[in-house]
Amino acid sequence: MIPMTVCGLVSAIVLTVFVVVTLGFGIIVVVPLIIVTYYTSYRDVWTDQPLSAA
Repeated sequence: MIPMTVCGLVSAIVLTVFVVVTLGFGIIVVVPLIIVTYYTSYRDVWTDQPLSAA
């Protein structure tokens, strides 16, 4: 659980600054990035399946 919490906090802080600096246009990049990082963290913490490259 700690890796997911740290990833969430760091992502929230860094990506919020990115969105503010780009005057809201960064949200187009930030939302998919948050979804991918959350899914990867979830798979790493809660499953034993290896991540496939495909």
